Amino acid sequence: MKRIFALLIIGTVASCGPPPTPVQVTPIVANETTLATARNTLTVGLNFKDPAAAQFRNERVYRMATGGTVVCGEVNGKNSFGAYVGFKPYYVRLNANGQGERAHTEFLAQTACQQAASGTLQVSQ
Repeated sequence: MKRIFALLIIGTVASCGPPPTPVQVTPIVANETTLATARNTLTVGLNFKDPAAAQFRNERVYRMATGGTVVCGEVNGKNSFGAYVGFKPYYVRLNANGQGERAHTEFLAQTACQQAASGTLQVSQ
């Protein structure tokens, strides 16, 4: 039992990646292609019940010094009963080629978007 516990601890520590690195971000004017890609990455990647019915507002776009793009905003999606659940913060990171890399809602999105608004985003690889 002690060996199993020790292996579990070693495996957990070994699986930890490098710490996030700070990346400078600057606000830019959103274009429809960037917003459409971010919205698709969010609604499909996070398995929204009805991706086509998602509502978006307060969207902001930031260019990362590393070449990627960050889109922040609020999204309102439908639940299994077909009712809207209320607007929640969202965050989507696009790579330098404009493809979706990461999407988050709720607390992680709120934290990342606050960092982006401050000009420095902590990015995990």
